[in-house]
Amino acid sequence: MPFRLLDGLPMVLPTPGTGRRTEMEAMFSCLGVRPVPAFEVDERLAWVTGVTDGRGSLIWYRDVVLRAFGSRAEIRSFTPPLLRPVGIAHARRPLTRAARAFIAHARHNAPVREPAR
Repeated sequence: MPFRLLDGLPMVLPTPGTGRRTEMEAMFSCLGVRPVPAFEVDERLAWVTGVTDGRGSLIWYRDVVLRAFGSRAEIRSFTPPLLRPVGIAHARRPLTRAARAFIAHARHNAPVREPAR
């Protein structure tokens, strides 16, 4: 689904003024789209009901969408994919063996851009 199809799309969104809603609005602004807030609520179970009742569409993590909706809703992906960088933060002390293994795995299997210091 191209991002432009979000323009004018009725959406299930978090309530205005919340952190999640602010992030969504910033993303929409960057994409140059203006979805229509059709159902505004912060309770995640209500997001599912809003979609299954036909009140609007929802942007959520794909794995969560698959668990929450199963076959009860059409699930589409963005073209190009919508990606968000994440970081790993840890205390400045020796890490456990498991933590070192996780960080080594992450560095080996994902593009890494170390922050400027």
